[in-house]
Amino acid sequence: MTLEEVLDLVRSRSWYLTADESSRERMIAGVSELVTDAAVDGHVQMAYITEVFRTRRR
Repeated sequence: MTLEEVLDLVRSRSWYLTADESSRERMIAGVSELVTDAAVDGHVQMAYITEVFRTRRR
């Protein structure tokens, strides 16, 4: 993923959307620094796991 793709994920999360502006700025700065430090040729690999739970009524 590129830095912008990772930041798009961050910006889509409820904990980001409900945060105040200064918290959002800190999150973006922190994630940007982490991704930039870890990137190889401008990309990082991230494990992305989605869990789905289903139930049935008796």
